[in-house]
Amino acid sequence: MAADTGSSPATPPTGGGAPTGGWRLPVRIRVPERDELLAMALATLAVGLVLGLAVGPGLGNAGRILPIISAPLAQVPISPGINGGDSQQDTLPVLSAPAGSDAGATPIPAFPDTDTDTVAIVADTPDVPAEPTPEDPSTNTSQVPPVPQEPAPEPELEGLPLTGTVLASSVNGKSFSLADRSGNLQTVFSDFPPEPGERISTTALPLVNGTFSEYGGRLTLANRDRATVRGMVSFTDPELNVLVLSNRGTSLPLDGSAVSEELLPPLDPSDPDAELPLEGGDWVEVRLALVDLEAQQSSASRWANIAASGTGDPAEDPGADPEQSAEAPELGLQIESLERLDETATRIEITGKLLELNRRQGTLLISADSLGLLDRAIEISTPSGFDFAGVKAGRVYCATVRRTAAGDFRLTGFSSGYSGRAADDRSEVFGEQGY
Repeated sequence: MAADTGSSPATPPTGGGAPTGGWRLPVRIRVPERDELLAMALATLAVGLVLGLAVGPGLGNAGRILPIISAPLAQVPISPGINGGDSQQDTLPVLSAPAGSDAGATPIPAFPDTDTDTVAIVADTPDVPAEPTPEDPSTNTSQVPPVPQEPAPEPELEGLPLTGTVLASSVNGKSFSLADRSGNLQTVFSDFPPEPGERISTTALPLVNGTFSEYGGRLTLANRDRATVRGMVSFTDPELNVLVLSNRGTSLPLDGSAVSEELLPPLDPSDPDAELPLEGGDWVEVRLALVDLEAQQSSASRWANIAASGTGDPAEDPGADPEQSAEAPELGLQIESLERLDETATRIEITGKLLELNRRQGTLLISADSLGLLDRAIEISTPSGFDFAGVKAGRVYCATVRRTAAGDFRLTGFSSGYSGRAADDRSEVFGEQGY
C-alpha cells in the first residue's frame, strides 16, 4: 500500500466517522503472541503432511524427484550483486528478522523477484549420456598389438600299468614279451629290455598296431622260473615237438615235448571221440618252466643265412646243415601243462622276420617265430590292394592272416614290428590292424 506524500498531511479520524484522509505513518500492526505462532506453525506442518501423503504416490519413481526439484533451482539466473560482489549473499535481497525475534539474528536470503527474474520449471529431464572424453593413445589397449601367447603345454601322457614276468627279448633288443598278471601275452617296445625271467612293474603306452611302448620307470620285483600265459596257436611242428604261441607283435616258440600228444593227429582218425591236434587259431593256456634262458637268447637264427641267400628252403642254402635242420632248437620255454580254451580265432597272428617278398606273385615269406630260433617259415598271399612300397626283407613284421579252404594263408592285416616308432606309424598299418 503506497503512502500519500502530498503537501497536506493526513489527519487521524475523529469520532466515529470515516477518515477523511490517509493513514499516518508508521502503521502499527499487532504481532501475534508466541503461542499463536506455534499453533500456526503446527497447522501449516499438518497441512503439508496431508498434501504429501496425498500427492506423493502419484509422483511415481522416487528416483526421478531429484532432477524435478534440482532442475528449476539450477536455472535461476543470478543477477550481479548489489555491491558488485559475486556471492549469493550479495545477489539476493535480504529479509529483516521478524518482529519479536533477536535483532542480531542472521539475515535470511530470499528468492529473486519473479517480475525481473525467470524461473524455468522442467517436469522431467531425460538422462543425457555424458560425452566421452578423448582417449589417451597411450592407454588405448585396442590399438596395442596383442602379446603373442605361448602354446599351451601338451597334456602329459598317462601310461597303463603293466606287471608280469618277462618271457623273452627280441633278437634286435628293441622289445620284450611279457606274461601280464592276467596271463595275457603282451609285446612291449623298450630301448633297454629287461632280462627274461624277471618279474617287473612298469608303465606302457598303447601303440597304433596294438602293441605297447614302455614309458616311465621300471621296477624289478623278483625272478621267476615259472609263468602262466594265454595265447593263440599260430604254428605247430609235431616232428620237433614245437608249438608257437602268438599275439600281436610276438610269436614265441615253446618246447612241447611234455604235451607231444596234443600236437600229433589221433591214431584212429575215424574215432569221433578222438581229439584233433592243435592247429593255428586255437586258444590255449600253458604253464611254462623258464629254463636255460641265456642259451635261448644267445642262439642265432639258422634262417639268417637263408634270408641272405634269398631262398626259403634250407636244403637250397649252402650254409645250412641238413643234419641240423630236423633237430629241435634250444628253447628256454618248456610247456609243463596245457589247457585248451573254448575259443577258436578266425584270424591268426604271426610275427616274424620277413625272409622274402615276391611282388610278381604277391607273396610274403615270414619266419614262424619272432625270436628267429626255428628254421621254419610261413608263406602268405597278399590281396590285390597291398602296397609293397617300404616293405623290406630282414625286418620284423606283424601279419594277421586267415586260413582259406585250401589250407593257405591269406593276408588281412599288416604292420611294422621292428621298432616302437614304426609300430605307432599309421602309414605302415594295413588292413585289419590298427585302431
